[in-house]
Amino acid sequence: NNKYNKVYGINNEFYYAGSTKINKLIEEGYICNPDVFSVIDTLSELGSDVPFIVQKKTSEGWELDEESSLNDLIHSPNTLQSEKDFRYNSINYLLTSGEIFHKKIISSFDIVTELELLEPNLVDLLLDIKGDVTRYEYLRNNTTQVNYTLDDVIHSKYLNPSIDGLESKRGLSPLQAAYNAIISSNNRALASASMLKNGGASNIISSGSDLTMSDREREDVQTSFQKRVGGADKFGKNVTTTANIKVDSLGMSSVQMQMLDGIVIDRRTICNVFKVDSSIFNDKDASTYNNMQSVNKSIYTRAIIPTNNKIISGYNSIIPAYNLLENKELRIIQNLEGIDVLKQDQKVEAEKNKINIDSITAVLSSPISTDSKVQTLVNIMGMSEDKAKLIVGTEIIENETI
Repeated sequence: NNKYNKVYGINNEFYYAGSTKINKLIEEGYICNPDVFSVIDTLSELGSDVPFIVQKKTSEGWELDEESSLNDLIHSPNTLQSEKDFRYNSINYLLTSGEIFHKKIISSFDIVTELELLEPNLVDLLLDIKGDVTRYEYLRNNTTQVNYTLDDVIHSKYLNPSIDGLESKRGLSPLQAAYNAIISSNNRALASASMLKNGGASNIISSGSDLTMSDREREDVQTSFQKRVGGADKFGKNVTTTANIKVDSLGMSSVQMQMLDGIVIDRRTICNVFKVDSSIFNDKDASTYNNMQSVNKSIYTRAIIPTNNKIISGYNSIIPAYNLLENKELRIIQNLEGIDVLKQDQKVEAEKNKINIDSITAVLSSPISTDSKVQTLVNIMGMSEDKAKLIVGTEIIENETI
């Protein structure tokens, strides 16, 4: 068995493979870039606050099952971490590395009693000659090497359809897709800091006449001018003087201004990779009062819910053992009832359904023929004729029974 050690590039910028590539992306993205950190931290916080619940299937449909021991695993994954911390870290690693490694602790009857999160940048996949994964090599605390079998670990990942991904069996990090924007953003921030550090004075003050000032006169003007205009409390003020002086501004060049304007473009690109609207992250030009409700909703529908579903899909492999032990059909889902921005749609849908029910009731109770009722439901409410006949026919039977 040989460790996957081929060398691949990321957007022609650097060449690393496996866990080394992940660590490079984390260091240059999440660790160093404030936009990347803000997006991932926000999604990890909000995502880990969405409750996971266990349901069992009954003759009436799916119902909450708080008695199943699967609840214990979901709400207390291990003795060292709370559910919140475990979920936050899992989402964080999925968004930074594109994959999650959950180490299973298994008891009798193949029941998973604990889950430990293995840091992806400390995990290497060992492949056989055919390119299939044979085991996971984990460098615990970056000091002690531990080997795990395929049955020991749940490996959830984003699809990486590149040759790199197909051969390495690693996930695709969103940071890799956004790498050029991240580097551009980092370079702009570095350039901005350098301009502030090395930019020097913003104005040149000189004599307004053809006569030059002596060193003593220059120092007096400097002291007097600095006393009158210096300090944050005087920002933006216009200061007048009776002295005959001339002020020349040393503002930024158009190239420097364009460079700083590109920061917004990089931020939007980074946000787009993570499927969130940049208006949430201080992009005022992309924000309006009317669209904020839609934006707040989209962070759940486009980012948080799919990310949590990726984690749940990994849990699905451990459910069959619980089904067999408890003689149930179980599932894990997200409980979205407490999310206010999603409740608005539910409220609108409920009001719409109530209006439809009231309208149908009014038609059924009206003193017109059965055929007229059917035509009213078809022409006014847009129902199919078969559905309208079914509703009217049911109403007739119920009336006859009464």
